Amino acid sequence: QGLNANERLMYVRDDATREFWAANRNYANASFDDFHTVVGQGYSTIHSRYRNLKSQLTVFLPEDGRVECWEYVIENMDSQSRDVSLFAYCKPLANLSVHMAYSEGRFDEKENSLVFTHNGFDLAPNYTTFFFTSDTDIAGFEASDRHFSGTYGSLITPELLRIGADCANRGASFDNDMAGVLQFKVTLDPGQKRSVRLLLGMCSTESDIESYRSRLLAPMVFERELSVKRAAKQAMDKKLVIDVPDPELNEMTNTWLKHQIDLGKTFGRGAHGLRDLLQDTTAFVSLDPEAAKARILFCLGYQYPNGNTLRLCTASRTQHPYTDGATWIITAVCQY
Repeated sequence: QGLNANERLMYVRDDATREFWAANRNYANASFDDFHTVVGQGYSTIHSRYRNLKSQLTVFLPEDGRVECWEYVIENMDSQSRDVSLFAYCKPLANLSVHMAYSEGRFDEKENSLVFTHNGFDLAPNYTTFFFTSDTDIAGFEASDRHFSGTYGSLITPELLRIGADCANRGASFDNDMAGVLQFKVTLDPGQKRSVRLLLGMCSTESDIESYRSRLLAPMVFERELSVKRAAKQAMDKKLVIDVPDPELNEMTNTWLKHQIDLGKTFGRGAHGLRDLLQDTTAFVSLDPEAAKARILFCLGYQYPNGNTLRLCTASRTQHPYTDGATWIITAVCQY
C-alpha cells in the first residue's frame, strides 16, 4: 500500500517540435545546460535547463496528512514565445489485494483529480483511495501505463509522447499497471514563469480529497508549510551541538544525522520495522522527548500481551516466531 518511490516525474514537451524530455530525470541523457538537486531538510528541489526552458520541481511532505506536495515551475529563457505541454506522472500502488477487479482509476471533474480506488471485501488497509490533483486546469489525463508508456514503451520513451499525442482522458479498471498522468498546456512569453502545484496522496474515502485540496492548495500554503518545516529543522540544529576542528563532521553531526534520525523514527528504514523505528526513536529522545514519546506509543500498539511484537508495522497481525522487537522497547522507554 502506498506510492512507487521511484516514479515521480515531470515531462516537458515542446508542442512546436514535439521534442520531449523528463525534466527531473533526464532519462535520455540529453545535453542539459543545468541539472542538479538541492537536498534540503524535509524537501528536495530538482533543477534543470534544456532548450531554453528552465525547470524546477520541489517535493515535500506537509506537517499533517498522507500526502506529498509538488511544485513545478517552468520559465521561458528564450527570446520568443513557447507552447509546451507538461505531463505529471506518478505510480500509485492501488492494487491492494490480488484481485485487480477491485481497482478503478477515473477522473473526478469536481475535484480536478485523478482518483484510484480499490474496493473489495474485508481489505486490511485503511487507505484504499489514492488521488493526484492540481491547482491548475487539467488538459487531459490517463489512468494506466498501457495508455502512456504503451505496451512496448517505457518511461524513457513513453509511447504517448513518442507519437506526439495528447492524453485521451481514459480511465482504467481491472488493470495491474495503474498510473496517474495529468497533462497541462502552457504558453510562455519570453522571460515568463508558470507554476503548477500538485498533491499526491492516499485517504480512506473520496470525500477526504476535498479537504486536502482546500487546505493545501490555498494561496501561500506551500510557502507556510516549508517555512514551518525549515523553522523546526533550524531549532533542532541548535540542540546537542558539537564543535570540532573538522567542519564536515560538525555539519554532519549538527544537521544531517539529526535529520536522518528524524526520518528514521518517522518512516522506518524502508520496511517500517519495529526494531528500526525504536532504535531511531531512542536516539531522537534527546532532540524532542515528546515526539519520541508519540513514536514509542505508536510502536507499543504493535505489541502482543505476551510482550512480543510484530516484525513490521505494515505486516498482518499474524504472530511469527520473532522476539527481537520487544528488546528495543526497553531501551527506548528507559532512554525516555
